Amino acid sequence: MGPFPEDVIQEVLDRLDALKVLHKINYRPDTFETAGDEIRAFCPIHRETLLPTLVVHRLARAYHCSNVGCQGASGGDLIDLYAKSMGLTHERAVLELAATADPTFK
Repeated sequence: MGPFPEDVIQEVLDRLDALKVLHKINYRPDTFETAGDEIRAFCPIHRETLLPTLVVHRLARAYHCSNVGCQGASGGDLIDLYAKSMGLTHERAVLELAATADPTFK
């Protein structure tokens, strides 16, 4: 277990907006496609340039990449996506996203 209790991590996740997280990652935001609960995008983890292989589920606040060679192929939550995309530790990603979701969070 990391330095944050699971309930704190869950609270951060509950406050995140998937589209805002993708914009914060800022990898080809002009190509995001939204349909219902899903957002399709070029994967910022392996820096995809040909096909939008990343699928983000807005309500579940989860993602997966359809490229089997990508670190994101097994999926995860938005914190994991942000950490892997930005080259951060999980702990640093929690702190940065908590500040994004709630500017009063320290």
